[in-house]
Amino acid sequence: MAKKTTGNKSQAILEYKSSNPDAKPKAIAEALQAAGHDINAGYVSTILSKSRNAKGGGTKRGRKKSTKGVSASRAVQTKKKGRQTSGGGASSEVSVDVLMQIRDMVSTAGGVEEVQKALNTYQKLMDN
Repeated sequence: MAKKTTGNKSQAILEYKSSNPDAKPKAIAEALQAAGHDINAGYVSTILSKSRNAKGGGTKRGRKKSTKGVSASRAVQTKKKGRQTSGGGASSEVSVDVLMQIRDMVSTAGGVEEVQKALNTYQKLMDN
């Protein structure tokens, strides 16, 4: 039985991989087991993957994010409820900046209901 050594397993894996760049995890595990480390191929794969990701050279799993047609200043399509304004259509374009201002206004006023009350009062003042 091989003598078990103490030490940093991850460092041993990375050193072996740097001196044998074409070695697969199973071969690395077998070589390090012969040297006395208690290592399996799955552990080797994990260490190599983490080292690649730490360097920024790893591949990411999952779907790639689409960047087609997306911009921060893109207009957002919204449907208006109730009374139509001068646009005449059922929807209009609202910019992201306007939505951010509305969000701030709702936060300042204390909620959507308060903003609606204020807008109703404003409308009544404008109609007079």
